[in-house]
Amino acid sequence: MEGKVDLDGNEAVLVEEGVKWFENLCKDAAEASQNQMDKFALVTHAFMLELGFSVENPKALPENRKTTAGHTSRYFYPPSSDFDVILTVTSLGPMVKIHGTHTTSKSTFSTSKLKPSEFITEKEGIFEYKNLRRMARVFKNEIGVPLLNSVRTHLGFATTGLLGVPPEISLKIFKYLDVQSLLRLGGVSKQLSWVCKEKNIWRQIFLRDFGSRSFAISRFTNTLNNSEEEDWLSLYKEHYLNKKEQESSRSRIPPAPSSPSQILRTTLRTP
Repeated sequence: MEGKVDLDGNEAVLVEEGVKWFENLCKDAAEASQNQMDKFALVTHAFMLELGFSVENPKALPENRKTTAGHTSRYFYPPSSDFDVILTVTSLGPMVKIHGTHTTSKSTFSTSKLKPSEFITEKEGIFEYKNLRRMARVFKNEIGVPLLNSVRTHLGFATTGLLGVPPEISLKIFKYLDVQSLLRLGGVSKQLSWVCKEKNIWRQIFLRDFGSRSFAISRFTNTLNNSEEEDWLSLYKEHYLNKKEQESSRSRIPPAPSSPSQILRTTLRTP
C-alpha cells in the first residue's frame, strides 16, 4: 500500500486506500503496535487525523495512549487549540467499543461492538489490515462525523452544504478542479482555504497537469534535498513559472527558414 500512484493521477488520498502518511505512521509505530488491539487503535487514530482533528505531533502516536480504560487519545480541531476531543478504544474480550467525546459541548458518541479480527489479520506475528473501507464507514458514521459536527457547531463553522463536507470527501472532489477554480474556491472562507491547500490535492493536480515524468523528477529532487515534507503547492507554482518562462523564451526565437529560397535570402540579405 506504499503511496500508490498510477499514470492517471489516481493516488491514494484516504487511510482506507493506503495514503502515504498513514503508511509512514504505521512504520513509525511498528514497535508500539505489539498486538491486535494496538493495531486497531492505531487506525482509529488515523481516521481522526483524516477528519481534520490534530495532535501535537501528527507524525507520531500520542504519548501515554495506553490507560486502564484502553487506548485514549486527545485531539484539538484547528483553529482551536483546546484538546477537548477524547477518543477511547476499550477492549471487551474479543470485542471492542469506541467512545468519542467533545468535552466542551458534553457530547458523547459510541460505536456498536466491533470485532478487531474482522479488520486485522495476523500471520507469523505480523498484523495486517483488511476491510478498512468498511471499518472507515462504521467509525466515521458512528463516531467521527458526529464528533466533527459537534466541534464545528461549537466553533461556529457550517455543518451543511459545501462548507460542511468532511475533509476526506473534499479531497476526492477538489482534485478534479482546474487550478484557477481551486484557488478561487480557497478564497471563499478560511475553512475552504485550509482544504484547498491540502498537499494531497496539489500532488494529484501536479501529476495531472505536468505528467508522471515531471512528478517523478520533482519527488526525486525533493528526496535529494532531504526534505521530509512534499509541498506540492509550491512545487506546482515553481514548475508552472518555469514552464511559462520556457514558452516565453521560445516565442522570442525567430522561426527557422523553411525552404532553400528562404535560407538563401536570409544568408545573402545585406544589412
